[in-house]
Amino acid sequence: MKVEKISELETKSKYSILCDISMELTHPAPLEEVLEKTADLMAKFFYPDGIRIYLWNDEEAKLKLTVSRGLSEEFLKQVQDIPLGKGYSGIAIRQGRPFGMDVSEFPDEERKTLFRKEGIKSVLAIPLQLKGCILGVLNVASTRNYDFFLDKLDFLCAIGSQISIAIDYAKLFEEKIEQERLKAALELERALAQIGRLAAIGEITTKISHEFRTCLTVIGGFARRILKKCSPEDKKYIDIVLSEISRLENIVSNLTCLVEEEIHPQKTNINQLIEDSVQLFIDQFEEKNIIVHKVLDKNSPEAFVDPRQIKHVLIFIIKNILDVMPDGGKILVKTKRQNNFVQIVIEDNGPQIPQEDLIRLFCSFVTGKPRGVGLGLTIAQRIIEGNKGAFSIVNKEEKGVIHQIQLPLN
Repeated sequence: MKVEKISELETKSKYSILCDISMELTHPAPLEEVLEKTADLMAKFFYPDGIRIYLWNDEEAKLKLTVSRGLSEEFLKQVQDIPLGKGYSGIAIRQGRPFGMDVSEFPDEERKTLFRKEGIKSVLAIPLQLKGCILGVLNVASTRNYDFFLDKLDFLCAIGSQISIAIDYAKLFEEKIEQERLKAALELERALAQIGRLAAIGEITTKISHEFRTCLTVIGGFARRILKKCSPEDKKYIDIVLSEISRLENIVSNLTCLVEEEIHPQKTNINQLIEDSVQLFIDQFEEKNIIVHKVLDKNSPEAFVDPRQIKHVLIFIIKNILDVMPDGGKILVKTKRQNNFVQIVIEDNGPQIPQEDLIRLFCSFVTGKPRGVGLGLTIAQRIIEGNKGAFSIVNKEEKGVIHQIQLPLN
């Protein structure tokens, strides 16, 4: 976008120039970027004059030179700071509007010599203020006499307001970025701490699970030996012991799966994995009068997953269905390709999941079973997601539940 020179004010609308400057400066950006763009625009606008932008520094209680254009390094070294209230910049800030003078009017001879050596005939200060707060000042070191600016001061005041708004927006933008950065850093710190805790818990759980399994194997072995020789009256108590041992072994197995992180993906025939998993429950299906119908897509490609882990999930789902359909029912197992995934759908016509349980289904230690632990679905979901897939459970419209699993092809 073209921004005209100040000398063009007589031929171009002041409003049009203000719009051009506003359009250039109102895009959200860091403060440094906004100041550099402002300096470029003002250097073009006031050409051939030199430009300096000072920002207020709270710590030093001074105006500090931030960016400049069109002035020598030797000159800039002498004008790095402006104490508050000093010189023509101080007058401009106090009055809240542009102010300047010819260099010949400078009371300080040393200062006068410095500016004349740079070829400067007059100076102009445009205050940068917003809502009564001092943001800084825009200084113009001009090769023209100050009379040139006298009839343009109102317009230059409007330019100062535009620049002030842009600087304020830039500061707000940086504050927002900093807040987001701190928030992200805090979240990362918490996540790393959580990972550390989980890693420690996982290591402890693995060791404890191993010790528990060893103890349970020994206790179970002795209980089975006693069962062969005990009286019928004692048999019912030994059966309870063996039942509880079996339940504890299942809990230990679930805990081991929960902390197990290593995945060994390979090309896996999902249809065959389903056939193998269903085959394990043939006797229980017959015993409970459950009919299993399979609609497996023969053209479905192989998924790239850990077959051992996926089989663990399929077995868990089938076990869950058996538990909720003690009086018989139907199970439908389907596979098909869906974009870059193989989809497994397992439906039953058993009871639906209560709505209050459905929303927290994958939370650890949440279970609808009287003797359940509430880790099964958490583990199943973690396994599927660990294999880059997706797992969901929804109620059917009338009766039953649908389990949906998506597994990646590669």
